[in-house]
Amino acid sequence: MMSLAQPKKMCVGGEESPTVWSRLVSPTPFHLYSVVGKDIEEGTPDTLAYSFLSVSIRPPLTPTETLAVLYSFVPYAITVLFFFWFALGGQFFPFYCLCQKLLLSVFAEAVLKRLFKQARPAKSAVRSYGMPSSHCLTSYCVMTWILLELSFGFAYHTLPRIVHAVAALSLLAPMPWARYHLEDHTRNQCIVGCTIGVLAGVGCFWLRFVVIPAGTPLL
Repeated sequence: MMSLAQPKKMCVGGEESPTVWSRLVSPTPFHLYSVVGKDIEEGTPDTLAYSFLSVSIRPPLTPTETLAVLYSFVPYAITVLFFFWFALGGQFFPFYCLCQKLLLSVFAEAVLKRLFKQARPAKSAVRSYGMPSSHCLTSYCVMTWILLELSFGFAYHTLPRIVHAVAALSLLAPMPWARYHLEDHTRNQCIVGCTIGVLAGVGCFWLRFVVIPAGTPLL
C-alpha cells in the first residue's frame, strides 16, 4: 500500500508558499510503504522519499546511501534465513535467534516506541515513531549473543569461531551507521537501541545457560 501525506499551506510574508507535503507521525508500529514529497509546486515533486519496511529510500542513491539501504535490510534477510534454516533443519540456533528477533521487535515497536513517542528525523520517510531504533536493538542483541556464545558458550574450532565472529560483526555492527546515515533515526535513537540490544543479548545468553541445558546442541 502506498500513501501520500496530506498537504498544508505555509504563509510567508502574508502570502501562501507552494504546497509542502508534510511527513505525518503515525503510532502504527508496522508501516509497510509510504511516499513523501517535499517542496512541491504545481503538483510536480522536487524530491521523493520512499519508505519500505521502515527504510527510507531517496533515489538517486549515492554509493554510501546504497550501502546503508542494503545494511538496513540485513535484519530482514537474516530473519528469512533463520526461518528456513529452522524449518528445514529443526536446529536450536536459528530457533533461538528467531525468538530473540521477533520478541524484541514486537517489544520495541508496540511498547517502547509508543512509550517514548519520539519522532524520527524530519527527512525520514518512515511514519512510525523512532525511539529506540528497532533495527539497532535486534541487530545488537543477536550480535552480542552470538559473540558471547563464540567466546564462552559451546566449543567451536578456531576457524569457524573466527569466521562466525567476523560475519556477525560485519553484518550487524554497522547498523547504527546505516540508520543514522539514511536519517531514519537520530543519533540518540541509535545509541539507545544498541544499548538495549547489548543488554538483551547478554540476557539471552544468560537465559540459555539457566533455562536451557548447556548440553543442548546449537547446530
